[in-house]
Amino acid sequence: LTSERVSTAIETTLLEHGCALDETIVAGGTQAADPHDRGSGPLRANEPIIVDIFPRSKETKYNGDMTRTFCVGEPSDTAREWYDLTERAFEAALDAISPGATGEDVHDAACEVYEAAGEPTFRTDPETETGFIHSTGHGIGLDVHESPGLSSGGEELEPGHVVTVEPGLYDPAVGGIRIEDLIVVTEDGYENLTDYPIEFVVG
Repeated sequence: LTSERVSTAIETTLLEHGCALDETIVAGGTQAADPHDRGSGPLRANEPIIVDIFPRSKETKYNGDMTRTFCVGEPSDTAREWYDLTERAFEAALDAISPGATGEDVHDAACEVYEAAGEPTFRTDPETETGFIHSTGHGIGLDVHESPGLSSGGEELEPGHVVTVEPGLYDPAVGGIRIEDLIVVTEDGYENLTDYPIEFVVG
């Protein structure tokens, strides 16, 4: 099984459901340690595989965005620990979303989970090349990346804002772990628009 074959299957399915897709990320092993690597070549058992899908509806022109990390077989103890941490960071970020909170508040909530576990983040080390090395999320709509940002300096959240929440950890020695859902800010909190299970070990 290769990244290319999985990407083709994803893109074909989305086309059948009225979506356009410029690219998909299916990255395993050390490739998954780079959040922007699209992935190529064989996908191996016992390694984390990041699958990031961001289709655009041909009818409405609006974009979606979802990431899951899978492992077929037995992940390493570190990868399993990272997945559990990332689930906790994901939930902490969701808990921080409400009207009047800022994107920075949401980002801080995710960072605090990682930092408490001793993992580096851009907040503690702006030069780090491992750990949590991107923002917690971004606005999404007619463009894949819009305001508001869930990051340092992120602006106030308002009802109707649609954002991604996507914490993750990265290191070539381990690979990468990322979980991402699409969230709308409501009058009293948030609604999760993503209906897909969060499950690490499959097969």
